[in-house]
Amino acid sequence: MKDVILSFLLFSCSSLIVLAIIDYAVPTRTIIQVIALLLVVALITVHIFDHYLARKEVRWFLLFLTSFIVQTLVASTGGLSSPFFILLHLAALGFGLLINSTTSLLFLVSSSLVLVGSMILDNSAQSLWLQDPAATILYVISFVSVVPLVLLLTRNYSLKDTIVTLLTNQVKVDENILAELNELVFITDRNSNILAVNDAVEETLLKPGEELLHRPLFSVLFLRDKDGVVINNDNLKLDTIINEKISRNIDNLSLLATSSVTSQKITMRIKPLAGMQGVEDQISFILSATPQMALTIHKNLEEAIVRHNAMIEELKRKLRALHLPEFYTFLLIAKTEQDILTARTLADHAIEEKKVPVDVAVLCKQAVLSEQDFAQAFQVSVQFALPHFGQKDIAPLITPLFTIASEKFTGPFFTAPCEVKYLSIAMQNLLELAILLAAKEERPLVQLAVQRQGNTALHIAITAKTAQIVLQKQADLFVMYYGCPSQTDGFLTV
Repeated sequence: MKDVILSFLLFSCSSLIVLAIIDYAVPTRTIIQVIALLLVVALITVHIFDHYLARKEVRWFLLFLTSFIVQTLVASTGGLSSPFFILLHLAALGFGLLINSTTSLLFLVSSSLVLVGSMILDNSAQSLWLQDPAATILYVISFVSVVPLVLLLTRNYSLKDTIVTLLTNQVKVDENILAELNELVFITDRNSNILAVNDAVEETLLKPGEELLHRPLFSVLFLRDKDGVVINNDNLKLDTIINEKISRNIDNLSLLATSSVTSQKITMRIKPLAGMQGVEDQISFILSATPQMALTIHKNLEEAIVRHNAMIEELKRKLRALHLPEFYTFLLIAKTEQDILTARTLADHAIEEKKVPVDVAVLCKQAVLSEQDFAQAFQVSVQFALPHFGQKDIAPLITPLFTIASEKFTGPFFTAPCEVKYLSIAMQNLLELAILLAAKEERPLVQLAVQRQGNTALHIAITAKTAQIVLQKQADLFVMYYGCPSQTDGFLTV
């Protein structure tokens, strides 16, 4: 509203000055000299303040200067019959595209007052109206017809500008994530289908491991060498690497993840993994950031963990196919083993807290997807929800021509700085605990919900349909991991 009022005042001042010039019958020669001087001032202003055009003071000054020059030039050369009449149209379109449609309409209104005033004050303009009123009416129609064109163009331009802004924000998020890039480890089969990934892959691609499994590696990653050639199975010669049991290092590659528009220089190490009974030959792809970026501690341990996860996924697939009851026991053992490993890793090497902007809604949804396999084993339904968030929330950022579901347009509303690793571990363990608690219910249901609290906070809630648990038993759930609960405040001491 403040900008609209200021625009109105600037255009009003410009129109009054132009009408005063016409009323006092300032010589045309003087007007031309003034316009030439103002054009020079405008060019000098743009040149000197090129890096400060985003500042409002410079923008308002140029807005006033442009309006005054155009209106003076048109009013002093015949008004509606001026050969420069088209400048009003061009200026209105320019204001609409560069600022907004409201500013453009205010300029057209002030310009129409100038045209009417010039006809009243200038006798030659009145004689033209009397001699050929049809031509004057056509001029008026052409002047008014630019209004819907301005509204249409500014509306579409604003949509594109909004999309560009959102993409720019996403680029910053991706750059922050890639800036913290550690080693990405992929374990694949002979055909480069993904069998397992490490946590760094999930954090970088913002996708759960379950969503990446059994997909071709190069449908997830775009890699180019220094000559711009796209890396794929053919030019890597994976069969040769497996048959000859040789490792291969490729330097100076550019990584472009499918969830990102930001490239990063990396080094890729390809290493064959000898098969064991019941497990086919596999290949590890290890992507490392440039030397100046931090690397993970215990790289061999990281690779061993991913290799271990690949074996677990292979056994899960076989047990599921055989429909054996031991499958559920195996899931519990695998989850317990993963929890123990995570606890030991955190005890030995605490996660270095590095907060990066992340779409928390997407992160939570991925956590729910990653636990579907575990939940189905206990016949528990796990759902993800965004309470009090829908189409009305995203409506100001889209137009009827650009339709998208609200749950797929969460970035502008649920992006917040957080430590992805900590948050992922917490949600994973809490979801698994909720699944186990709800498993004995008649219609078990677990829900993870993310809700905005104003514009400053996000609230993540995990609820489970389960019988009432007394306080002491609630505490017993956490004793194994966090020790005894505090007797003073009623909360668990972690």
